[in-house]
Amino acid sequence: MNLLIICEENASRSQMAQAVMERLVPEAEIVSAGLKPAGSIHPLAIRAAFEAGYSLLGQRPKSLDSLAGQAFDMVLSLCESPEVTLPVSLQNKVQFSLNLPDPARAQGSLDQQTQSFCRCFEEIQLGCELIFSRQVLAQRECRV
Repeated sequence: MNLLIICEENASRSQMAQAVMERLVPEAEIVSAGLKPAGSIHPLAIRAAFEAGYSLLGQRPKSLDSLAGQAFDMVLSLCESPEVTLPVSLQNKVQFSLNLPDPARAQGSLDQQTQSFCRCFEEIQLGCELIFSRQVLAQRECRV
């Protein structure tokens, strides 16, 4: 299975989801990318992942355009808006969406912002577990 995870900047949500999915499905090829990638991963995304027992070391924001020509079986969108239009090459793939607010937009103290990232990580983790369990069940039903 080849999975593409996308969000707007590929600096927080999709990076965290990539770490979760790599642990859930270690045999899969998992890549994350952004529609308008940031220059670096948000430090609070790194912290939230670390606090949950994951690492984002070695990951970096990538452009969706930089993955042109790669084949994907599934696409997971973590964009805030469900109306995000995928490139034509990805529109016929199995698609899942977790429409989560960008934790980088959280206001307040550093502790409040960190809590926002940690909550987002938890939601991503639960969503990825649910998506993966549904996908496994669907594959088993197809084989019967």
